[in-house]
Amino acid sequence: MNVYDFDGTILDGDSEVYFFTYVVNNKLIPLFNRKTIKFAWFLERKHIIKYTKTRPIMYKALRPISDNINNILKVFWDIHIKYIKDYYYTNHKDDDVIISATPSFILEDIAKRLHVKYLIGTSMDERFNLTSKWCIREEKVNRFKEKFDIKDIEEFYSDSNSDIYLARLSKKPYKVIKDKIEKWDID
Repeated sequence: MNVYDFDGTILDGDSEVYFFTYVVNNKLIPLFNRKTIKFAWFLERKHIIKYTKTRPIMYKALRPISDNINNILKVFWDIHIKYIKDYYYTNHKDDDVIISATPSFILEDIAKRLHVKYLIGTSMDERFNLTSKWCIREEKVNRFKEKFDIKDIEEFYSDSNSDIYLARLSKKPYKVIKDKIEKWDID
């Protein structure tokens, strides 16, 4: 089986950044919530507060649209599917796994469109509260092992050095840099 990170690997860009930008720019949530997202994002980008602290704040600001989130995500992915990298359509296999730090609810629609059966992401409840650890670094290995045998990873693709933990466990790790795929020299 082939395992893929999503943001920067299959998607040209970051789905969370695209999604929050979409919600804020289209004024889908009240002004106070939009300002909350912008302020948390500012703190994160200035390295004042870590991702794992700012993102829960940003997701809770989405609560006013929780009842309509699936419809919003459908329209969002109608627009943003154009950012899927061409190589993925060529490489796709029926047993692909996408594993991402992005919450699963954001990726479910696009995973279906790409005919990906297995999606592992950060888990959240319907009120956008975390129900798992962030699916990053070593946690990706833990989450993968909950569903699959680690020895089943034929090829692993990622754009991020933080995915070295899964890359080390795959038979053929690849680094995705923009539109180029290179063998990932792990040493």
